[in-house]
Amino acid sequence: SGIYRQDGRQTAAFAVKQLIIELIKHEDKKKPLSDQAIKDRLFAEFKIQIARMTVMNYRDQLKIPASPKRK
Repeated sequence: SGIYRQDGRQTAAFAVKQLIIELIKHEDKKKPLSDQAIKDRLFAEFKIQIARMTVMNYRDQLKIPASPKRK
């Protein structure tokens, strides 16, 4: 499965999950990124359009807790 970028190219779901892992790994631990913030960063930095719910589902699949539990 894949996610479409703004330019119409497709990115593998696996690659998007890896980007989510990297964003969370480098977040400010005192102010973790919300799913909305991750969604916004994926678009701003990589031009990947993804729904907030998809970010949440991928994060859950990766067994990464929600932002309040990552503080």
